[in-house]
Amino acid sequence: MDLFNDTVQYIMNTDIPTKILEDTFLPNKNSPDRNRSLGDCIIEKVIHNRIMPALNALGGTIIDVPLWECTFEYDSTFQYRYHRHYEIPERYTQNRPISAVLRAFNMGVVTSPSGIGAGGIGVSAFQTSDADEMVRKQIETYGRAVQFSDSDIEVIGDNIIRVTNTIMQTYNLSLECRVGYSREFHELTRPYHIDFFRLANIAAKAYIYKEQRILIDQFKNDGGRELGAYGEFINQYSDANEQYLEEIAKRWGKLLILGDQRRAEKARQTAGRSFL
Repeated sequence: MDLFNDTVQYIMNTDIPTKILEDTFLPNKNSPDRNRSLGDCIIEKVIHNRIMPALNALGGTIIDVPLWECTFEYDSTFQYRYHRHYEIPERYTQNRPISAVLRAFNMGVVTSPSGIGAGGIGVSAFQTSDADEMVRKQIETYGRAVQFSDSDIEVIGDNIIRVTNTIMQTYNLSLECRVGYSREFHELTRPYHIDFFRLANIAAKAYIYKEQRILIDQFKNDGGRELGAYGEFINQYSDANEQYLEEIAKRWGKLLILGDQRRAEKARQTAGRSFL
């Protein structure tokens, strides 16, 4: 099932007259895009330009990034050794920007037989103290048990993060972060498609009112005539933008969590049964 094409079919078969859709969304005959279909224009102007940026800001999908495979530089603004800037290749974030960092954690120490590991010089390459050895054994035993607090990780640029207070440079760091949704929004599960259809229909009406209202007033002023049923339909959409914003604010934060198994599990662990 193609979510966006199904959404267009929903919009074209509900209560918005086809004439209004065509007048609003189709390019004029002199435009270089004049051969584009009505569906493609609705997807671009309503879904890609309006809805998805809002949903990406509100939600996103959670992924793990292997920091031990990413290059890093030491933070020159700090006097401490273990403050690093990581530049994360887009192949690790599914070609999407990182919108939020959730935590960094150790997956154990990666050390090659020569003592050079993926994260740098391995522990076996230099003398460690008893305290370092104790921490190393804990990480190898418990893996994710060693984590960094929220204040120790932050996004400082496009797919660039700073991790502070890393215990030792040899530890196998991983990052749990949130990235935007795929361009086709494959992450939204089927039970919530109808909610997306309805949201897009409201957003389409808001776009129609914004684009057509001035033209209707101009036509009335120039010709002294009302546009009859055409104008009445446009006026019905005067509160569509408020409805859209209300839908986003009140419903979609929770729907995006429920539609993502990993985020839903985290929310249930945090809020318990009150979340459902």
